[in-house]
Amino acid sequence: MKITIGIIIGVIIGAVCSGILTVNIMTASMQPRHTGNPEGCGKILPCYRVTINGIPAPPPGTNSDERIGYGTKLGGEPDWIQGVDIPVCRDCNTPMIFVAQIDSIAMADKTKPAGKDPKTNKEIQEFMFGDAGMIYVFTCFECGGVAGVDQCY
Repeated sequence: MKITIGIIIGVIIGAVCSGILTVNIMTASMQPRHTGNPEGCGKILPCYRVTINGIPAPPPGTNSDERIGYGTKLGGEPDWIQGVDIPVCRDCNTPMIFVAQIDSIAMADKTKPAGKDPKTNKEIQEFMFGDAGMIYVFTCFECGGVAGVDQCY
């Protein structure tokens, strides 16, 4: 599972670095804070919402069920699909800190971000994680370890 998540993250980072995918980072909250939630992971990094060039933004007032595909972000708190699943560092045995989440953008639904290739009209599946799922990335600032969690609908 960790190898698969690492490969997916590597492909996405490679696509961004090579210019296939471009992103705009829009700050939402610059102040780090700590969660009082006992299921939380402690420190909460500043939140940056990410928009992907070529993917239209959801219309204002879009409800949470219609926001599938628009949830990619850096920092903040995870937007869990199936419930809290914070990994524990293998070295120091402490909950890891949430760093980012990568949302599926390739769904067969034409109303979603990258449903069909406009040139061929074929379904795009390259950036589909499970059933319109999300990849969550965590790190341990003490040990330098990283972990990924995936959830889907």
